[in-house]
Parts: sequence; structure tokens; C-alpha cells
Amino acid sequence: SSDDFEIRRKIGSGGFSLVHEAIYKPDQSSWAIKIMRRFTREESNFSIIMNEVDLLDEVDHPNIIKFLGFYTTDEEIHLVLELAPKGDLAHRLLKRVLSERRAKLYVLQVAEALEYLHENQIIHRDVKALNVLVMNNDQVKLTDFGSATMVDSSGFTRGDVGTPYSRAPEIILNQDYSKNVDWWSLGVLLYELVTGEQPF
Repeated sequence: SSDDFEIRRKIGSGGFSLVHEAIYKPDQSSWAIKIMRRFTREESNFSIIMNEVDLLDEVDHPNIIKFLGFYTTDEEIHLVLELAPKGDLAHRLLKRVLSERRAKLYVLQVAEALEYLHENQIIHRDVKALNVLVMNNDQVKLTDFGSATMVDSSGFTRGDVGTPYSRAPEIILNQDYSKNVDWWSLGVLLYELVTGEQPF
């Protein structure tokens, strides 16, 4: 419950959420709390948020952020996630581009995460530098499953999601698409890591 956590500094934000560092009072461990409003002016966010919760609860991989659980308040849903001590790759790129060696190391780890997701019929659909978190010892973890979806036996789905500069052409053209859209976005990520620029 909210009484178990002491919310501290803000460490990130997205389109519909804020992320704060928090202390779990019973053992003083550090976690990240992703705070999302249940409602916007237009609609309820509840089903979108619970989709993310359900997917995070299903996955278990060393290159995917760990999910402890969630709790609710009257206005918000709080997701409790593993804390990434070194932030995300987008903020790293503000300081400098990565060496090819380090970019390869990071992208290979994201590829391992995607391979695992695809084996479990999950497409992430928003692979980008902001959604790759850096742990200690050069380990990285994929996060933010707000756009992710499960696919049926056909392996195809549809939906206008993701971040414009890293979306695959099939998404932009409103066509059916498969897990291959994640590999397109991973290629965009690699380009961005070694050049410091977005290709499109």
C-alpha cells in the first residue's frame, strides 16, 4: 500500500506518467514508483494501465525491468519497479554518443529481451533510448510496456502506437504488422546510440 513507501525525488516522466525514487519502509530498499492517473480528460486509462501490469507480471528476463506489484489511490495507480541506478539511455545521449563497443553491448541485451518477448507472443512496440534503463556493470533493461500487446497465433496485430521517429513503416501506414516492428525500432536505437541523432 502507499503507507509502505516513502516517495522521494522525481527521476523520470513520460506522456502519461511520472517516475519517482521511493523507499520501501519495511526493509529500506530502493524502488522506482511509476505514477499514472486513472483518468484523463478524454477517457479512463485504467484498461491501458492494467494491460501493462498484466504483461509485466508475466515476464521474467534479466534484460527486462523487474515488477514488484502495484497499489492504487483514488486518482492514481502506482507501479513498483526495479530502480535503475544509472537512468535511461536517452539522458546518456544528451551527454555524449556511445562507443561502438558499448552500443553493441547494449543493443545485444535489448535484442535478448525482445527475443524472449517474441517467444512469448508479446510485441513491445516502443523500443527507444528512453525505454532502455542502465543498471550497474553495463547491464541494460527494457522498460515501459504501456504500448506492448500480445498477438494471437497469426503473429499479426494492428494499432497506431509507439514513438513517431522509431516506428516501423507498417505502423505508420496503418497496416497489419508482426514482431518485426520491434527489430526496426532496435535498428533505429543502434543508429541513435552511435551517432547521437535520430535517423528520421
